Amino acid sequence: MNMKKHIIVCAATIIAIFFAGCTSFDEMNENPYALDEVPAESYVQPILFKTEYNLISVFRSTTAHLMQYAVRTSSEITSRIIANYNIPEGTSDDIWTGLYPQYGNAMAMYEAAVKEDSKSMQAVALILRSMLAMYITDTYGDVPYSEAGLISLEGSGNQYVTRYDAQKDIYRGIIRDLGGIAIEVGGDG
Repeated sequence: MNMKKHIIVCAATIIAIFFAGCTSFDEMNENPYALDEVPAESYVQPILFKTEYNLISVFRSTTAHLMQYAVRTSSEITSRIIANYNIPEGTSDDIWTGLYPQYGNAMAMYEAAVKEDSKSMQAVALILRSMLAMYITDTYGDVPYSEAGLISLEGSGNQYVTRYDAQKDIYRGIIRDLGGIAIEVGGDG
């Protein structure tokens, strides 16, 4: 009987602590040090750094090691070494998971530049977005492009699936975006 009382008291204490902690969760969840609105130009360096870091990491984990250890003057030895070289299965996923967040950052940068009415930062954002789209489509072919990066902008986290665009349509979109930049810059004199 004494053990039952002890278990009941422990369970009641845990439940009371749990519900007491949940009453002001929204207030506690806000980070007072987080930036809600940042200038568009503050996106440039992180996007470039993280993109290049990701691409260099993928290169280093595949091509650099393969070339350093496998290429010999004898093609017969080289082919045997390359055939035995194990490239990890998830290596090509690193480009996808590393570049799409930066694509979303370029979209957010563009939206910030529009709010600031900064044509130059809008152009930089479109150039960065085009560069990232080119890297992604060159690696995978048909990928999400027209609907990619919109979830964070719309604030709707309910849609997790986007439409895949054909590679030729992606390149048309890139050319359209970059052509618009040229027209804007050329029109300014």
